[in-house]
Amino acid sequence: IILIVIFLAFSVYAIKKFLSLNSSVQAAKFIDSFQSDIDKLWKGTQGKTEKTYYLPGKIKMVCFVNSEDKARGKNKEKYFELTRLGQSVVFYPLGSGEGFDSADIKHINLEKITEDENPFCIKNSNGKVKVVLEKRYGEPLITVKRSP
Repeated sequence: IILIVIFLAFSVYAIKKFLSLNSSVQAAKFIDSFQSDIDKLWKGTQGKTEKTYYLPGKIKMVCFVNSEDKARGKNKEKYFELTRLGQSVVFYPLGSGEGFDSADIKHINLEKITEDENPFCIKNSNGKVKVVLEKRYGEPLITVKRSP
């Protein structure tokens, strides 16, 4: 009976660790895929594309934070918490990315993205985050918007 209890306890522990690993892999994959899509669009002269990314349910929002500007908009109460990490993209709530809580994404126009809302957050709906990536002719950086 003791061996069965030990085996069950170990099984539960292993399953929890596996699910936690799956969450961190999904968060890391989001960061890699997002940067790759930004880079592809950035290399062109102009373009606009709608993308869907998959994230674990623990992550409620993906937020773009400009720590060099002031807080404003509907998520301004999250500003100080999110700027602690010093990265341009942060998963909210903090810690929900299982070790991949933030990233510094290159080639995005953070000033324009956070012009009206800082932080600019996009909700994770049923494990999906939908965004529009846009680069207008003559602009050197990509703008990220919420998908309609």
